[in-house]
Amino acid sequence: KNEKEIYFTLEVALSNEGDEVVVYAGIPNKHLSLFEKQILAFYHSAKISEIADDYNIFNVNGESVGAYASLSERAVMPIKTYDSIEHDPMNTILNVFSKLKTKGEGAAIQLVVAPAGDKFINEFHMILDEVKDGVSVKHATDNFYKFHKAFVKVGKDLLFGHQEKNKEESKEKNMKGRRAVDEGAVEKIGNKIKSTVMKANIRVIASGETKERAEAILQEIKSAFNQFSEAASNSFIFKEARGSDLKQLFHDFSYRSFSPNNLMP
Repeated sequence: KNEKEIYFTLEVALSNEGDEVVVYAGIPNKHLSLFEKQILAFYHSAKISEIADDYNIFNVNGESVGAYASLSERAVMPIKTYDSIEHDPMNTILNVFSKLKTKGEGAAIQLVVAPAGDKFINEFHMILDEVKDGVSVKHATDNFYKFHKAFVKVGKDLLFGHQEKNKEESKEKNMKGRRAVDEGAVEKIGNKIKSTVMKANIRVIASGETKERAEAILQEIKSAFNQFSEAASNSFIFKEARGSDLKQLFHDFSYRSFSPNNLMP
């Protein structure tokens, strides 16, 4: 299940027939010992148990809904992290789960995380250099990815005589110093790239006796993510899955698969 890419999952969930919120981690076997040591280093009284048959949030006689999280702004800009939130952000999330019925309602937040090497760090450094030269975050980011997309297509462009267009795009890309440097953005991007940047999926699933109730649970969980919104920077937004996309989301959730189409750095 996890042979092509090394990744792990962290989940907060409440079974559709239980009243205990569980924190579940899916870890590659070779990293189990390291994971246990790290958890116990931060939470000395934590109890870690290996469970083969885990929870089930789905009400088979009811309705289930789900959504993927994404970022509202360019990924180079950070969200608010736990160290800048005055309260424990987990308490806000657990408060939503505490309101669910002990029978017939279930929900889960699933975070799937995979290493990305230096890919995003290198990209964000180059975007940061542009921002330091007075280019807005929006234009610096868009121009960077346009340039790389054009680079991949350079052979085709040369064959069909699109050199002039590329020159104009390059000229636009390099028009710097047209505005004051956004020092706030420079600081925020700098803070983000101080740490390792991973790639992640965030899935939210809710189940209830009716579709209306499942959607209400989903909305409450989505609202709990508002605490991670950083002014003039970034925040989480959610795209609800429908039809075949919803079935795929349930499949990826159940098998704890990483979805490249829904990744966030």
